[in-house]
Amino acid sequence: MRSMISTQLPTIIVFLALSAILSPVPAQKCIDQPNPFKPYDFTRVDCKLVTERSVAKRDNYVNDTTTTNMFEIAEFHCTGNNTALCDNMKKSFETAGQMISQVFCLKTPIKLNVSCLDFCNGLSDCSDERFIDLGFARPVRSMLMQDDDGVTRFYPQALVKQYQMQTHPEFTSIDITATFNTQVKWWFRQDQRQIGEKEFDFLTVCLHELFHGLGFQSYWSDWLNPSNASEALTPYPIISLDPKGSGLVIFDGFHEHGFDKYLITLPSGQRVSDFNKQLNKFAGGPGAKFANVTDFISQFRASPQYEIAKEMLKKAIIADDLGFLPQGVSNVSDCAIMETSINPYALGSNLEHLSEKHYANSSDFLMVFRYKTNQTLEDQEKRSGNLCFGAIGPKLRLIMQTLGYCTSNNSAPYQPTLPPFDPLAGPLGG
Repeated sequence: MRSMISTQLPTIIVFLALSAILSPVPAQKCIDQPNPFKPYDFTRVDCKLVTERSVAKRDNYVNDTTTTNMFEIAEFHCTGNNTALCDNMKKSFETAGQMISQVFCLKTPIKLNVSCLDFCNGLSDCSDERFIDLGFARPVRSMLMQDDDGVTRFYPQALVKQYQMQTHPEFTSIDITATFNTQVKWWFRQDQRQIGEKEFDFLTVCLHELFHGLGFQSYWSDWLNPSNASEALTPYPIISLDPKGSGLVIFDGFHEHGFDKYLITLPSGQRVSDFNKQLNKFAGGPGAKFANVTDFISQFRASPQYEIAKEMLKKAIIADDLGFLPQGVSNVSDCAIMETSINPYALGSNLEHLSEKHYANSSDFLMVFRYKTNQTLEDQEKRSGNLCFGAIGPKLRLIMQTLGYCTSNNSAPYQPTLPPFDPLAGPLGG
């Protein structure tokens, strides 16, 4: 999340594309983002299947909307000597967790690793007159699950835990990692004063980032171009070393995030997943072998599929070209319009937020990509003209419900299943 006038992410969190794709272990089903200071560094891991002795079934679970907080701060790190600032940040996280718990009937606690530090001194991410980074959050682990359309996609651990499956991919001890900048001029309602002209409401940003950690994210990115200037977008490519020891690498397909399943082009309503089906025809499809990763990239860039990937980048930088069509919604005009107006493409902003143009002044203001100073959460709720939904607007609720989080009026959300393959039998199928 960035301040009012910024549109590009700093170079410290640009994908290290080649190292993220290739790993010496032949069968990885999970992606970890363990470094709270580098939320876009992905690590492939082989998360084995585990079986719980017993799983409590709470299908009719309803939260106590006054006291329940299903978010646990398992680790909290705050640098510097400002104890009051650190205490206010921690209290705000507790408030944000309680607010989300009131809306979504979470069945399993979600554990957080929260770090608060000076981005300039700690990360060499220094602000200037144009922008300042406020903070960011991501799932620590995401795992492949099979959707009802037969496609395997990545889902965040925090969501998979809610399914309470007896057999599931191995979980990490932390679900969401979040990092915030202590050099920002933050305002906290605990101070019991009016917000200052140059201050940001920490609770607003905290809420926003937690939803990214819960799964409001896309895996469409320029994974194959290590420079800052994006050329083409694909979902996450899985490439593994040949387990037979040939020294070759095996392409096992481009894999979307569960969020991407519901992305559509506008105004046609075509599913973005259809484009991924075409991408996965490259070189005959999953199972194709290449001399090395460089050979894979070279051949892909020369293929017809690369033109599709370049077309996806165009759609991601033209306003109103992409939307999220929630489950059960058939009218394309009722979709949530995604942020695609930022050009050049900004990693972490395009596709991963709701359209600022359409929603900054609506009841769905929370998930736009930038905020203004001198506005409290309550100010934005009042400005929207609709106080029925509070900070978590109707489209955001429907998006999270579509991903699989149940609300009080939906006790049976959509749930993907474990992919039908032996997790230790070699590279994944497409």
